[in-house]
Order: sequence, then C-alpha cells, then structure tokens
Amino acid sequence: MNPNIIHREIIVLPEKQLQMLRSGWGSAAIDNTIVEAIVYASDGYEVQGYIAYPKKFTTSPLTPLLKGEGKDNELT
Repeated sequence: MNPNIIHREIIVLPEKQLQMLRSGWGSAAIDNTIVEAIVYASDGYEVQGYIAYPKKFTTSPLTPLLKGEGKDNELT
C-alpha cells in the first residue's frame, strides 16, 4: 500500500512570531508542540493541511501512515 502523505515539513516560526503566539496561547502550548504542514492524497486530489502534536512523541503521529499502516492509510 502506498502512503497518502505526499510531503510534510515542520513549520519553524521566527522568534518574534513565537513570542506573539506565547502571549495568546501560553508558553507550554507553543514550546511543547510541533506543527507540520502536510500535503496528502485524498480521492485523487492533493490536499494541503496541518497536523500538530506534542513534542513528547518520539515519532510523529503520521509515522504509521508513512509506513503504510493504519486504516486504509486515511487521515481521519
């Protein structure tokens, strides 16, 4: 089975933007989270999206999908 994830990239923001986000969401939410921009295949279309997950994960929640595991390789 081919994975549906076409491209993924961790979003890295400049410190000034991170400071603004910390003031609104709190330091823990910003400093302990990884956000990735992804492009995935869905019904023949390339869909752009985002996924956020805690830094405490040793691997991304997308890892099973990239390895072809999971329920029909679908993002739900």
